[in-house]
Amino acid sequence: MDRCAQKGVNLDYFDDSLLRAEQVVTMLEVFTVNAPEAGAQHAQIAAFKSTHAILTQAKAQGMGLAAFCD
Repeated sequence: MDRCAQKGVNLDYFDDSLLRAEQVVTMLEVFTVNAPEAGAQHAQIAAFKSTHAILTQAKAQGMGLAAFCD
């Protein structure tokens, strides 16, 4: 990130990664609609359950989240 800034490229990675509470609610709705179908691999189901739990808890507490996708 620092090297990009030095070259004049401004990457707003962290600004784009901070989700407001209302965005968490929307993500939870979209995420739930796209749940893995029956017969999905165990790893897919486990990842869905973990992410769903994080989003559900954040929504319940009216919190935003930091989202990183590397």
